Amino acid sequence: MKILNPFKLQNWEYKKFLMVILGIQLSLLGLFGLNKLGVETPILRAFIGFIYVSFIPGYLILRILKLNKLDSLESFLYSVGLSIFFIMLVGFLINILYPNFGITDKPISEIPVMLSISGSVIILLILSYFTNLKNTIQEYIDLNDILNPQVLLLSLVPFLAIFGSFVSNYYVTNVLLMFLYAILFLYLITIIFSKKSINYTYILFILSISLLLIVNLSGGTYIKIYDGEGIVPVNTIEKGFFEGNIKDNYYSVIGNGLYVPIIMKLLSINLITTYTYFFAFIYSLIPLLVHITIKSINMLKTEKEIFFSAFLFLSLSPFLNLLPFLKKQGLSMFFLALFFYSFFNNKLNKKTSLITIFLISIIWAHYGVASLLLAQLMLVSLILFIINNILKKKYAHNNLLKRYCVIYLLLFFSWYLYISNGSLIQSLFNIFSTVYSSIFSLNIESSRGYSTLSTFQSTLSIINKLLNIFILGLSSAGLFLAMYNFIVKKEFFNKNFLSYLIISSMYTIILILTLIPGFAVMNVSRLTAMSFLLLAPYPLYFVSIFNKFKSQIHTPLNGYTNKLICTLICINFLISSGFVGEIVNQQPMQLSISKDSLKNSEDMSDISKYYTGMTLPRDVQGTKWIAKNRISNNKINAILGHMDSVGVFQPYAGIEWYKLTKIQKDMYNDIKGYVFLYTINTAPKIGIFTDAYATQLYYYNCSELLFKLESDSKIYDNSGSQVYFT
Repeated sequence: MKILNPFKLQNWEYKKFLMVILGIQLSLLGLFGLNKLGVETPILRAFIGFIYVSFIPGYLILRILKLNKLDSLESFLYSVGLSIFFIMLVGFLINILYPNFGITDKPISEIPVMLSISGSVIILLILSYFTNLKNTIQEYIDLNDILNPQVLLLSLVPFLAIFGSFVSNYYVTNVLLMFLYAILFLYLITIIFSKKSINYTYILFILSISLLLIVNLSGGTYIKIYDGEGIVPVNTIEKGFFEGNIKDNYYSVIGNGLYVPIIMKLLSINLITTYTYFFAFIYSLIPLLVHITIKSINMLKTEKEIFFSAFLFLSLSPFLNLLPFLKKQGLSMFFLALFFYSFFNNKLNKKTSLITIFLISIIWAHYGVASLLLAQLMLVSLILFIINNILKKKYAHNNLLKRYCVIYLLLFFSWYLYISNGSLIQSLFNIFSTVYSSIFSLNIESSRGYSTLSTFQSTLSIINKLLNIFILGLSSAGLFLAMYNFIVKKEFFNKNFLSYLIISSMYTIILILTLIPGFAVMNVSRLTAMSFLLLAPYPLYFVSIFNKFKSQIHTPLNGYTNKLICTLICINFLISSGFVGEIVNQQPMQLSISKDSLKNSEDMSDISKYYTGMTLPRDVQGTKWIAKNRISNNKINAILGHMDSVGVFQPYAGIEWYKLTKIQKDMYNDIKGYVFLYTINTAPKIGIFTDAYATQLYYYNCSELLFKLESDSKIYDNSGSQVYFT
């Protein structure tokens, strides 16, 4: 049985297209009406709302732009990216226009948001009516391809991940998750040695969404929320509008300040659910974009090589264990991956329109990624200009990139000079000043790069770092070979391949430059996650070139080198996920599967990883209590580490970490005001501090502080967090 391809909805006959769009829209409005009448439909509204905001505006824009020659995966990914952009755009417009025209002073509240998004979709629907798609051939898919046993079994994996996480959280056993990791590893090994044709992109999506859900659900009731990703959307929800005039970088991005609150209102879900599930879906698409970008470059020749290159990106610790907690960067990396694919895809129509949209979206999503991209585009344009005009080499396609660079430059400064009173421009100036003054100090030990390389917690952590250095070395070697083959042998994989090489080289250089003190404002892990959007194919490219050389001589490795590297990538996945660490009881261990091992460890850093990794309900309750009951002119003293290491004051109590006073180790005599102690301070009696350069967390016994705090000054105690007044 065949049905119309839902992934290419933009190509459907208009009558059927109209019925689908209106059907979903009316369903959401109907559920909204029922909710207002007191009939609760939380799961159904969230599900229909998810489909509506994730795909419908995007498919309408694809139809308006007449992008009817995309394949199913491209249509699916573009629809998500365009939908997010559209929601942000509508949110930005109503946030400005409604108060100024006296419509409402709370534009980001439920009824204005629902009516505005629905009305805007109707406008898109009317515009799409006038789009001529008469020559488009409607495509069908065979249900047997979807309902075959392999697809159905794979589709169970995310649900097993959710169930296993709940079992781990509430029954303190990781058996199901450990079993799931082992099964995934064995399945990947069978792929390495199998010759069967399989759906690699679906496997990649299932792996990605499942692993992200495990990490997101590892904290139980609450989740880790950093960098204004809690306080900004909550502030928007409470006030009913986004305060873009606050001089703080957190308020310079509307992905966080408007998109998240609008999703919460439309789907009737809370902030934790939005970040746990909705954002996990968005992040899970990044490896798919890495996959199709590698495919469009034509560096690798087999689907299996392309799959394992994309899986390499997914298997790295920064993606698995850090990106789920960095909502702004994760959203911006999704748009960055869309930008890279759109730019390097030679077959794409309406390239300028799409790329402009994604460049705007990057600016709206994260100031750090946006700033780094600006520097990259300017440098690449300069290098290509030199190649074209000074070296007289005409194979560099500079005009297109130069156009995007000018567009992006105007967009970047127009936005960041306008929003949050230009706070980002001032921050960039301060960063450049710090880096410039640090370059000549030659104090590499104070850099984040040195700290990352020199910190070892166990034998396994040494193996893990050596394996990651080996992967980065292979990537660098592959990059060097690709440049050599391009320059000397004139191998043109793609007409924009030189730009790909230059940007890839920049990412490699950026990772090296993290050894400069003050350079890595985003830490090394965050930069690594960004870098491997483009560096992912180079290890297996190096191996493919090595195989060509090796085939000329007979060695025992003939035919096995690719399999060996793919196996190493799978082993790296097991280590990064914490599976191996849990078995051998050594770091790196991850909270998702090692709660019991970490909590009951005799090592202070292991115990701390449990308490700082979990967002404990008693800590949340304590911060909410002090936020409600404190006298505002009295300081709140807390053991913070770097910023707020436990990460509860800002997202759950609405108190910025920089408004707290840090309690210094062994300096307890002059503490005045409130003293807030987390559960980590009162139960295992562990304190946290950083070195002078905030490159590394250290742990110590804080019993002396507890001794100095007199029991009669205690004003709050929930058997976890405590509050004293001195």
